[in-house]
Amino acid sequence: MNASSGLTVSPGLQRNILCFGENTGAAFVTVTGGTTPYTYVWSPNVSVLDSAVNLTAGTYTVTVHDAGGCSGTSSFTISQPSSALAATQTVTPAYCGNNNGKVKITPSGGTAGYTYTWSPNVSANDSAINLASGTYLVTVTDANQCTTTVSASVLPITGPTLSLLSEQDVSCNGGSNGKIFVNVAGGTAPILYTWSPAVGTNDSAVGLSQGTYSVTVKDANNCSSTLSVTVNQPALLSVSTTTVLANCGVSNGSATAIATGGVNPLSYQWSVGTSTTAVDSGLPAGSYIVTVTDANHCTALATATISNIGAPTATITNQVNVNCHGSSTGKIVIGVSGGTLPYGYTWSPNVSTLDSAVNLAAGTYIITVNDALNCIAVVSATITQPIALSAGVQSVNADCGQSDGWAKITVNGGAGSYTYVWSVPQTTDSITGLAGGTYYVTVTDSLGCPLVDSVIVGTNSGPVTPTIMAGGPLIFCQGGSVTLTSSATTGNTWSTGATTQSITVTSSGTFTVTQTVGSCTSAPSASVTVVANPIPPAPTIVASGPLSFCQGGSVTLTSSAISGNLWSDNETSQSIVVSAEGTYTVSDTQAGCPSPASAPVTVSIISAPSVVINASQTSLCPGSGSTDTLDATTALASAYLWSSGSTQPTITITAPGTYKVTVTVNGCVGYDSIIINTQPLLGILSLPDSFFVCQGDTVTIDATTLNATSYLWTGEINATTPVITADSEGVYYVKVSNNCGSLNTSTIVSFKDCDCRVVMPNAFTPNGDGKNDYFMPEFDCADPKSLVIRIYDRWGEKVFETNELNGQWDGTYKGAVQPSGVYMYYVEFVGYANNTEKNYKLMGTLTLIR
Repeated sequence: MNASSGLTVSPGLQRNILCFGENTGAAFVTVTGGTTPYTYVWSPNVSVLDSAVNLTAGTYTVTVHDAGGCSGTSSFTISQPSSALAATQTVTPAYCGNNNGKVKITPSGGTAGYTYTWSPNVSANDSAINLASGTYLVTVTDANQCTTTVSASVLPITGPTLSLLSEQDVSCNGGSNGKIFVNVAGGTAPILYTWSPAVGTNDSAVGLSQGTYSVTVKDANNCSSTLSVTVNQPALLSVSTTTVLANCGVSNGSATAIATGGVNPLSYQWSVGTSTTAVDSGLPAGSYIVTVTDANHCTALATATISNIGAPTATITNQVNVNCHGSSTGKIVIGVSGGTLPYGYTWSPNVSTLDSAVNLAAGTYIITVNDALNCIAVVSATITQPIALSAGVQSVNADCGQSDGWAKITVNGGAGSYTYVWSVPQTTDSITGLAGGTYYVTVTDSLGCPLVDSVIVGTNSGPVTPTIMAGGPLIFCQGGSVTLTSSATTGNTWSTGATTQSITVTSSGTFTVTQTVGSCTSAPSASVTVVANPIPPAPTIVASGPLSFCQGGSVTLTSSAISGNLWSDNETSQSIVVSAEGTYTVSDTQAGCPSPASAPVTVSIISAPSVVINASQTSLCPGSGSTDTLDATTALASAYLWSSGSTQPTITITAPGTYKVTVTVNGCVGYDSIIINTQPLLGILSLPDSFFVCQGDTVTIDATTLNATSYLWTGEINATTPVITADSEGVYYVKVSNNCGSLNTSTIVSFKDCDCRVVMPNAFTPNGDGKNDYFMPEFDCADPKSLVIRIYDRWGEKVFETNELNGQWDGTYKGAVQPSGVYMYYVEFVGYANNTEKNYKLMGTLTLIR
């Protein structure tokens, strides 16, 4: 502020830019003293008035000249946020057709203190959950009412849809040939099928019995669909019969099948006759079987027995079965009662014409008895016979012309125990001490039935030369073995002297075997050669450097074996490069024989140190003189390197920004960084020079200032609130502070006797409802002689002025509707005090509410 010859120029209201990149800054200069009129010179040239609007961020200087040639200068710095408001979104799709999508909004730039408006209205903060698929618009508003809008599309990830492709019911009651085929549409592969009961693992289930089956499919996103299908079965097909009896000797009987259940149409097949209906007629006495088949080829059977009216009754009174298989010693005798004598007898086969038959072979015999009225009775009998005697013979040859052969007969069939008569004087089932030749035997069972058989005992010229079979590879490593087995089960003599059928070989050599049977010995077998390869020694490991190193480092391990290496991590080269912790060994394989593992080598990785930068504060005041201490002290650290170039564990900074440090511990490095922000400046502190209050009234004084953290009123009142109420004359001082400084100002409150009182509204609502639509002073006396009203927004830009006695503000500026908020008014009028004309000046704030 400069003063010359009573001219005083000081900064008035100032409006900083709230939204990055806008030109909404404004400045208002206050001039007192000097000689009017004043002229205003702004640098840059943005105005010729006492105010400048539509300013971009920067520093502006205004020089005021009065009519007397005096001048004064004042400067303004219009600030703006450090970066533009922006926002990004993170979207989680809506899975399985459910409302489970998510959107997360991450704002940046602008001025912290963000609010969020969603369309549709699904949230009031930076994230929304339980969302249906669709597009969501999110408007982010910062603390300065700057906005940006992002669009987030929640994609639908549909799950599988399960439908019935086909179903086949069970054909026959109690069967299991049902089938179910399902179809899956949509979903994300792979698709997993679960059947209950567990009758399938994919999209079909077969071999099903009657019942209800449930199948659930689940895709890779865990979306699922369930379908229940019922497999039905027809009612059980069953059949019963009714009969009409036949008269004696007349084929006038009938049988009727009564079927229930199954699936129509039904078909009928009788065992006698050609009827395919439920009734078979014209039948003689006898038994008849009917088979009923339904449309699904299910069948049911029933028997109908038709008897003669007044027929004789025949029974078997004596039966003798055949004693020896294949002989004809059977006998049947029948007894007849009822009917009309005399009886006639017909046998099938034709073995007699009487009531008995003898010398019968095994078989079934049917006897039909006819009485004098030709009524018949039928009876049958089956003559059985023992199982035929059968025998199997076996023998062992005599060796080398000696009498050491033997023979044995095994007998089956017949009845009871057996006796044996050989062509040599021996009577058991086996005979010994035989020379080569043919031997005969007669076997008789307990019924005297005979069987004659023979057996040939050969003569061995000597045992067959055996062969050698190996139970594994003939080449193996020392410590291994192979089993050699002779084809001869007995009589073996190996080249090693062993006499067992098998020997175990553990060392190199050539082996043969012979077989001895009795006094006969075979020629030696073909020789078999066994090779036992030596085991190589365990290799050693040589490391190319330290076995402990920092993350990202490595060491080369080399085996002393040039070839045949196999490392514990399955590498096969002579050298391996190791960059992971662990214990490593290597073995050497030569000629297929692996060596013992080498002595283990352990590789360890030294973890990067944990580095944390501690700051005494997280923001600095703009301008010079503000400092902060950053401390990265780390245990056992050997070196520090800051992005500023310092190599100390602690540095002092004087400007906001991002600071990084690299710390070395045990040769390994760790990193950390920290962001130091800028502490916002205090806003403009402006109070009217004075308040004139009518006796008995009070006045409200509002010192609210942007970014202020404390208020201190002194003088006529002691208070720490931004707004006070003054009820006495005097000077009211206020100090507004934050971490970066403070502002001081004062105002004078004077009491006057007033004939005319003015009421200034503190709010109005220009919404066209006819209530409180305008801002204007209200007088409790005669209209003033003159009236001037000026309205300024919170940045000091004048948005309304009038000198009409009935002037009023409708909440617009140059035809544009002004936003809700706090505005400053200046009212000057000529009224009356104590019947004397008097000039009044009033300043204060009002709230526009929409």
